[in-house]
Amino acid sequence: MPTKSLGLRRWLALGGISSLTSRYPWGVERRHIIPAGIRCGIGRIGWHSFRHTFRTLLDETGAPMKVQQELMRHADIRTTINVYGKAMDESKRAAHGRPPRIALAGGLMPLSAA
Repeated sequence: MPTKSLGLRRWLALGGISSLTSRYPWGVERRHIIPAGIRCGIGRIGWHSFRHTFRTLLDETGAPMKVQQELMRHADIRTTINVYGKAMDESKRAAHGRPPRIALAGGLMPLSAA
């Protein structure tokens, strides 16, 4: 941020922020995040993409749902579960395979086989 000794225009001229719109989240998204996603080949991404990724990673680490709700700053836990609750494919496969392994744990299939 500019100090009292530097005026805003001088601070910007010295490389502070290239334009006033880049100080706002929508400006950063429009000028930097969306083009970067397109250049990387992952498509159009934005701030909301980061929220979904954060929630998915919390889920993958086994964080309790209440903790996820608080970290996502959702007033209602149903938002955390319903809007952001899509599990990764790998987690779905692993979860799908657990009941048979448990049921067959009596020697037909070892629990470590996955």
